[in-house]
Amino acid sequence: MEASYHFRASRGTVSLLEEEAARLVADTGYTGYVDVLDGAESLVLHMRIGTAGALQAYTPAGTRAPAYASSMGRALLARLDDAQVMRLVDARLEQATGTAPRTRKDLVAALARIRVDGWDISKGEWVPNVGGISAAVLDNDTGQVFGIGIALPAPQLRDEATERFGRAVREAAARVGKRIGDPYWLRFVSDEG
Repeated sequence: MEASYHFRASRGTVSLLEEEAARLVADTGYTGYVDVLDGAESLVLHMRIGTAGALQAYTPAGTRAPAYASSMGRALLARLDDAQVMRLVDARLEQATGTAPRTRKDLVAALARIRVDGWDISKGEWVPNVGGISAAVLDNDTGQVFGIGIALPAPQLRDEATERFGRAVREAAARVGKRIGDPYWLRFVSDEG
């Protein structure tokens, strides 16, 4: 029910992200997600099953995860300032898994990189052997932060694939961000121009 509340609250932004998630799934074959930042957690609003390979990541709407522990969550957190982030997640950092940040310094560094790059990657941090690539947008009308991303087998995240998928996810978020007037995406300058 909580996922439906967030979904209805920003239907326009969520609809645009769902369209972009469908495009990402069609282009990559991997499962696509749309999440919202809910306190210190990433909450799945929409999932679209991929068609590629044996792994079919399945994390249905309503599923929650600690925001610092996945690419989706960190992309969402990167849209807040560091002080806000620390108020939300500080006590939870010691429970980190995989390659998730374990200290305040590590998390702040990861968020700074995401703010520059426009996307983040995770490799089996929250769900073992599942990687993710994600980006986020801010709905100025509601103040909610939404994420978009794909999930794929962590071993497939090699340099070339990671960069290609990272650009694809970032561009999907940028298209939505520009349409909804998200200041970050309106001034974002990609490495392609």
